[in-house]
Amino acid sequence: MHRLQIDNISKKYGAFKALDNVSLTLSNGIFGLLGPNGAGKSTLMRILTTLQPFDTGSIKYGEISWKEMHKVQKIIGYLPQHFSLYKHLSVFECLKHISILKGVRKAELQEQVYNALEQVNLLQIKDQKIGKLSGGMLRRVGIAQAIIGNPQIIVVDEPTAGLDPEERIRFRNILHTIGRNNIIIISSHIVEDIETLCNEVAILHKGKILGKGTINSLKMNAENVIWSTKVEKNELFALQNEVKIISQQSKGDYYEVRYLGNTQRNPHDQLQEPTLEDAYFYFMQKVDNSQC
Repeated sequence: MHRLQIDNISKKYGAFKALDNVSLTLSNGIFGLLGPNGAGKSTLMRILTTLQPFDTGSIKYGEISWKEMHKVQKIIGYLPQHFSLYKHLSVFECLKHISILKGVRKAELQEQVYNALEQVNLLQIKDQKIGKLSGGMLRRVGIAQAIIGNPQIIVVDEPTAGLDPEERIRFRNILHTIGRNNIIIISSHIVEDIETLCNEVAILHKGKILGKGTINSLKMNAENVIWSTKVEKNELFALQNEVKIISQQSKGDYYEVRYLGNTQRNPHDQLQEPTLEDAYFYFMQKVDNSQC
């Protein structure tokens, strides 16, 4: 089993450094890139899918180097966030067309399309027009086109954006199944997607990796600094100026608040087990404090 080795990748747009010495080692399973808009996630994904070059560093998968773009493109599948196809064609016709563009041999075209549709549970709508599909079905067609050609690496940008809860769960299950035998890299600012889907995660901010590892190892960084408290509505504004609030939930006359803090504000506040969202806020707060 080969690993994807990303070593010291940097990318600049003029004076702006989109990626700054990013290094990752990925093996089969689902790997998450978590970060705010502008963190560099999309830049890294475009580099991995050969849509744009990088300035310095190296990327390899086994013996294949990203200097050999024609070889890389044969092992990569890609589902961008904004995915569209020919609306007047059927699902089967679109996937057959994409198979031809990917260089799938004529003798294997039909089998590849049927296998991809079966994996995403869309065989029953293969003759339906693309323009008639729901958002969730269109995302599943997107995964189908990404896995045609049997790529070893699949890159998915914002996998559940715009999906309703039922479709979100269905789409996650599909990714879990595919990730058993492939490297899947997903980029998202939705912490729930990353926590539900991924074996390992990297938190990216302003082109730099702030933390990386298993979800449990990242959570450990936020131990003993996550608290919950109850405050009346007229106290909430003052609390916002005092601590870093992670979440707040209205309970009628008061709010339940989860916050980040090195010390207990008062004896009634309770220490909490950190979640991935807590760890994310912890790393972001460290950056904010270092820049003050």
